[in-house]
Amino acid sequence: MINTPVCIIGAGPAGLVASLFLSKHGVAHTIFERKKEIGDKVCGECYDGRLANVLNKLDANLLPTMLAEQVLQPIEQYQYFNHKGKGLYIDAAKHNAVSRYSTYRKDFDTFLRAEVLKSPYARLNTGETVNNIVTHASGIEIITANTSIKSELAIIATGNLSMLANHARQAMPDHFLLAARGYYRHLNITEPHGFQVYLINKPVNGYLFINKLPKGLYTVEMFILKRYANKHGLNAEALLQQVIQQQPQVSRIMASAVLVEKIKGASLPSTANKHQSFSAERVLLAGSSGSGVNPLTGWGVGHAVFQGMCAAEQCVASLQAQQYGAEYLQQYDARLKKSLQNDWEKSQQVDFIMRYLHKSTGRFIGYAASNNYLNRIAEKAIVGV
Repeated sequence: MINTPVCIIGAGPAGLVASLFLSKHGVAHTIFERKKEIGDKVCGECYDGRLANVLNKLDANLLPTMLAEQVLQPIEQYQYFNHKGKGLYIDAAKHNAVSRYSTYRKDFDTFLRAEVLKSPYARLNTGETVNNIVTHASGIEIITANTSIKSELAIIATGNLSMLANHARQAMPDHFLLAARGYYRHLNITEPHGFQVYLINKPVNGYLFINKLPKGLYTVEMFILKRYANKHGLNAEALLQQVIQQQPQVSRIMASAVLVEKIKGASLPSTANKHQSFSAERVLLAGSSGSGVNPLTGWGVGHAVFQGMCAAEQCVASLQAQQYGAEYLQQYDARLKKSLQNDWEKSQQVDFIMRYLHKSTGRFIGYAASNNYLNRIAEKAIVGV
């Protein structure tokens, strides 16, 4: 049996950031990731300001380096179009404000993993699935097919539908979206760093996103309620292509587009868990294992890296105090709820709007496009100015 102070399960943004903060504090740890290669993921390429805040706390040079190497790119223009093609345009650049960043997700995870591997405190095991977690009075045991590791604490960052996450949490998401994503080049978009949202109503209500990524790449994503897809027997990949063809503005933009990778679909939770537990005895949940937000908010990875930072700092405090019980670890729960509660409530509002106020959203976009007061409200909500 191998012994290590902390074990991290999952090498996505939450797990990798947790590792980097543990290394910063000089805490030895082992990371398990079931995939040998950096995994592909639908969604997770538009990041809010929490990412920049966490990176700056970790190392002031990280964000400038990621921008210089085109791992990240600031989003400066936002456009929102309703069903009739009427658009609301917001220019963040005029405020010298960067509220969001875009990335090609594989590049983002690859960069963070390379940073993790530089540390003498981190040991990364890939291609190894954790089969069970057993809590003892003297520690927690992480069991895989090939090995067994005993640690004082475990950070579970394995995704929103992982059964391992049930070790601590009390609730599962109750609403799901059907998502589809394709990577393209050569779109007819003039804005250098733009983000576009289209409300769609054919064949069902939903949303289409076009996001310009670094290095001339674009991601085109579609989200609809999964219950609509089930009712109409819709296939995510085919539906994305159908929506592109039926939306006149989008079809013009993509007239010369070249698909870079095969379109991929996924089922994603859309509701933040209510009354969520983020910890149990010797266990901390981070990233979407701990809580989810509606993907339309773009807060998922920002929350994940923030939780990874908080989980690492809680581990450091617990190791120093030699306190690993559920009651002591509730400090972690309290910190997350204090910092993220407002976002979770807004995410639930987005859920409600998506399910019941799709037409009203379209009308608001139409009004805001020609009303300075409404335009200012939308600008403040999106850019924070």
